[in-house]
Amino acid sequence: MDAFAEITKAEKEALNSIEVAKTEAAEALVQARENKTTKLAETTKDLTAKTETEVADFASKIKGQADKIAADVKSEATAVADKFAAKASALQTEIKKNLV
Repeated sequence: MDAFAEITKAEKEALNSIEVAKTEAAEALVQARENKTTKLAETTKDLTAKTETEVADFASKIKGQADKIAADVKSEATAVADKFAAKASALQTEIKKNLV
């Protein structure tokens, strides 16, 4: 082989290597974009699930507190009503005693 043929052969191999590198780079770019999209979708799904769980936990906590407040108010209202009924009964008894 003469020098010109060797140079031509080396140039073709270099051009072929460049084409292979371009193809590999394009494939790597496509794969990276797919990975990015997949990772983004997974992260969004995870965050959505976590948010839903935290909101449900918070709603449960608030409901528990509201139920406790309602029970406390009912208890206090019953106590006041019982006190009022006792005072009313005592007053009726005193009025009856004074009228008789």
